[in-house]
Amino acid sequence: IWRYRSVSATLGQNGPEPVDTALKAAIGNASTDIVPWNVSRIWSNGLRYDPRPTIQSFYAFNSWLDSLNYEKYMSPGAPRYVLLSFARVDGHFPFFDEARTKLALLSQYDAVTELGGELLLKNADRRRLQPAGEETVTVKLNSDIAIKRQDSLLQFSRFYLHYDCTGKTGRWLDHPPGLKITLTLNDGSSFTYRISKSVLEDGVIVNKYVDEEEELQLLMQARGRLTPNIAKINIDSDSTGVGFVDSVTMVNAWYAFREPTMEERAADSSGIARLYDRSRPELFPVDSLAPGSFPYQLDEFNTFSQFIRVNVSLPRLRGLAAPPPVRPVLRSRDHFFRLPEFKQSGPELISVAAKDLLPPGDYELGLAKEKDSGGKKWIVSYTGRHLFIRSDYKITESGPLVPNSEGNVDMKYNIDRAFIWKGQVLIEGWALMQKKDTGKTTTTIVLSSPGRTYRLTTDPQERSDVGGPGSYCGFSVKIPESRLVRDKYIIAIEQTCCNGRFHNLQYSSRILKPGMDNDVQLPLPAPVLPATTNYLSGIDRFDDEKEFMTIEGWAIGAMDQVQDSRIYIILRSDSAAFVYRTVMEKRTDLTAHYHNGFNLDNCGFSAKMSKEMLPPGKYTVGLWVRPDDGPGWVKYLSLYSVKDAN
Repeated sequence: IWRYRSVSATLGQNGPEPVDTALKAAIGNASTDIVPWNVSRIWSNGLRYDPRPTIQSFYAFNSWLDSLNYEKYMSPGAPRYVLLSFARVDGHFPFFDEARTKLALLSQYDAVTELGGELLLKNADRRRLQPAGEETVTVKLNSDIAIKRQDSLLQFSRFYLHYDCTGKTGRWLDHPPGLKITLTLNDGSSFTYRISKSVLEDGVIVNKYVDEEEELQLLMQARGRLTPNIAKINIDSDSTGVGFVDSVTMVNAWYAFREPTMEERAADSSGIARLYDRSRPELFPVDSLAPGSFPYQLDEFNTFSQFIRVNVSLPRLRGLAAPPPVRPVLRSRDHFFRLPEFKQSGPELISVAAKDLLPPGDYELGLAKEKDSGGKKWIVSYTGRHLFIRSDYKITESGPLVPNSEGNVDMKYNIDRAFIWKGQVLIEGWALMQKKDTGKTTTTIVLSSPGRTYRLTTDPQERSDVGGPGSYCGFSVKIPESRLVRDKYIIAIEQTCCNGRFHNLQYSSRILKPGMDNDVQLPLPAPVLPATTNYLSGIDRFDDEKEFMTIEGWAIGAMDQVQDSRIYIILRSDSAAFVYRTVMEKRTDLTAHYHNGFNLDNCGFSAKMSKEMLPPGKYTVGLWVRPDDGPGWVKYLSLYSVKDAN
């Protein structure tokens, strides 16, 4: 440090990095540290360096070293400012590096602004976090560990693992066995990272997913309410469980965000507004774009949080000192946006945009490269990666309709999915009017019963697999099940085009039953089952949750016995077998499809099955089609259900 201070004045103007006048103006002569390691940025700008005891993050690899840094940041001698960035190294999750130190930053510091790709934090001389409880539990390696959703709490967990004989031998002879951790978010997204035993024992914040500087600022200023929640984690060794004892001690500590003062609340709101403003997508004139291609590598396209993150790598082109200017773009049926400029982060280019500032739509990610030096013409290469933002649903109710298809133009359609799950109705598919522009077509879902009719507006989706590139013939709608009266509804597709001049309404054979999906089936011990055989069947839906399993589909043991057959679900483990009853579902579409003179309407089935009474284990799913006058037919599927021991 003494040597740094003696040479910083002379190296400030001639170091490896140019002087950042905005950074120097913001910090002045105040004490400064930098996380994780780019100390050259401090002396290149002539700043007053006040380092933590373990000066670079990758050196603070255990609880003792990390605690030294934590105590420094929580003490009266903490630096006034900290420059922070997330560096992804060797497959590790940067938010887990120096986790105690980050806990201190979250408690003691405020986010000021972003400068040169780094978040500038200022010591607020007060503590934002307060202890809110502790507990110690035992968990297992290579098993899902549920994380309770707590929007305004941070869960800091320490994991104490023990080597088995193989792990102890490997540690002394070669190197210790490696570990990996999988984080699954509430929306189902999952990410796997490398992690070390010492980092797990030091502790990590396990209930919030923060992978960029913007998310850390949002965690501070929104106090956890806008940060993606982690639903479960899974820790395993790199060698499929070899090297460690299964039993793991998990010590949890919770921290609550202190209630802010009126001044702090106003400052946080202003900070979030500035954050969104610098991450704002901007409308891009379509006439300045032309389709094309150029070499690039898309490393990351994350859309699960409040922000969209795009990481790309570009090769250096012959004759150019650096890659040409490139911007990420998003196109939907109705809009075209340019995302913020890329920032350099090692070999990658990173752009972060506020997702909430985009209007609803099905967006495809593209990369636009300047065609001329003036930036008036751009070449766009599309990646095939999509972001879907739903609009607010709209539902109208009217009296019953006569279920007759009608229209003055031909229409083809397909319903890909139509089901109810966790209190939500989801209907998706595609519809095409003959020779009509999908950009001018509106698709509505009609739910018709003898007592009432609902019309649901849909969001358009690109379906190039059906209508070709740029065709938005797909549709999707998601509404709360509670908005529909308990009944059986026929699903119909209604399309209008060109201000209503063209219209078509087609009734499908699909049935939706809101309020009736709660008849849970219980397992029965399986009788002696017939030998397995192969026959026609299809599975339309399979959801395996912790407490329930839901399955929908169809099965035809024999064409001439469909009307007199019942369908059961089989769950078979190595030691036991169980059967569940199903509900018959009409499938007139299969009668029409096979068109062989047999009535196959009764070949559909559905079942929601409780796993509460099942013994723990892994079960193979099977179908048993049983006619009234015989043993029937059994087949097993490539589907599995797991009943956890806990």
